[in-house]
Amino acid sequence: MLLNILWVAFTLLGLVIFGLFPATIALFAVIRKWILENEDTPILQEFIKRYKAEFKMANVIGILFF
Repeated sequence: MLLNILWVAFTLLGLVIFGLFPATIALFAVIRKWILENEDTPILQEFIKRYKAEFKMANVIGILFF
């Protein structure tokens, strides 16, 4: 549930258009880490780290794709 709340909050934080793609990539990155490493991952820290790291590239690719 926390991951869904983070996705919505960071999508809105990025003014929807610029937040949607990085928030989605951060969401899938956290889920991927859960599956591959099979351990407890700090959700908030990992989500924020991925959101910041992928912000520019996710928007460029997302806007071109959209």
